[in-house]
Amino acid sequence: MFLPGLLFAGLFDLYKRWLAAMRVTLAPMIAQILATGVHLPLCYLLAIRLEMGVRGLGLATSITKFNLLLVTIVYSKCSPQISCALQFPDRDSLRGWSEYLKVSLPSTIMICSEWWAFEVITVIAGTISIEAQTV
Repeated sequence: MFLPGLLFAGLFDLYKRWLAAMRVTLAPMIAQILATGVHLPLCYLLAIRLEMGVRGLGLATSITKFNLLLVTIVYSKCSPQISCALQFPDRDSLRGWSEYLKVSLPSTIMICSEWWAFEVITVIAGTISIEAQTV
């Protein structure tokens, strides 16, 4: 029940950082305070009154995170300072990606190969007995 909340929390965090880069920090802070005020009664309602238990807490958190993201996006759309910076991606925003991918894909493959090699070594080391490792 909490998995959608993780998505909304991540999107809110990205949006909050983008707003902070524009020196807008008051609106996300107020939205967070209001969301926390709504979250506590929502947890009580879902977990105790509707007897959903832990699932109710996860659902309440997901609802709260969604509302938090929604309030912040609506505020951004209504604020003239921020709405002028919002732009929907179009064909021009994808221009130049081929050069970027030529550099980033080999680097990504190298980093992932290193991580995977470390994981394989860890699994293989776990299959060796303790006596063989101490010798």
